[in-house]
Amino acid sequence: MHFVKSHMRLFLVTVGALILVACGWSRFPSGELVMFTAFGPHAFEGRVLVIRPDGSGLTTVLAPQGLLDYATAYGNSLKSFILVSVDQATGGGTNQTTLSIAQYRPILNLFTSLQQQRHDKRPALG
Repeated sequence: MHFVKSHMRLFLVTVGALILVACGWSRFPSGELVMFTAFGPHAFEGRVLVIRPDGSGLTTVLAPQGLLDYATAYGNSLKSFILVSVDQATGGGTNQTTLSIAQYRPILNLFTSLQQQRHDKRPALG
């Protein structure tokens, strides 16, 4: 009987945690949001942000990390997923980068790479 009670308790805790996640218990403002990207004065400073239409609740969804930044983002709901373009340096400073299209699930903080393309930013010869 103790075995059944302990597993039932574990089951109820797990279900409770899943309900909190599924109900949108998140770090983002509730209601209608406008998503946009912003860039700093230097390379690799692109970030994804959301804000309410009245200008309140400015929140960073994705912040740049070292030699990785976010150029564009598209999505209908932060409760499901958004598509982002991820630019990352691949050695040799910032002259060589890889552009990836990724699916990002904000509630789970989970990335799934969908496509990658290498870019060489050196000037063309001739």
